[in-house]
Amino acid sequence: MFSNADAKNIVSTFAQNTISAKEESKVTAPSKVTQFSTGIKFTRQSLQSHSTQKLEDGPLYTYVTPVFERNGPEIANWSDIFTKGFLSHMKAATTEESAGGYTAQIGCMRALQEAGFGLFSAH
Repeated sequence: MFSNADAKNIVSTFAQNTISAKEESKVTAPSKVTQFSTGIKFTRQSLQSHSTQKLEDGPLYTYVTPVFERNGPEIANWSDIFTKGFLSHMKAATTEESAGGYTAQIGCMRALQEAGFGLFSAH
């Protein structure tokens, strides 16, 4: 395109093109919108008119170990479950149950607790 033209003409043409491109890019920014298309105005003042309520923290959580009233015989402890053969009557835990933390010992202890609570109750 410019192969036959003088170098000064090429540079001046390039300069004119860049100046005209800058003028075209100087588009004025649109005015700031202050209302919705429905006519409702929105400003920061309306947001500041609502005060926020300060929430007060309650007391911190403390764990209290539950105490159960047992009306029955003493329940076997964990070592008795292993040594006295209680687990021979329990279904073995599957791989999925073991992955979730369940063991046959937990099921056995729960069954013993449920059987022993309220056994001697007078109700």
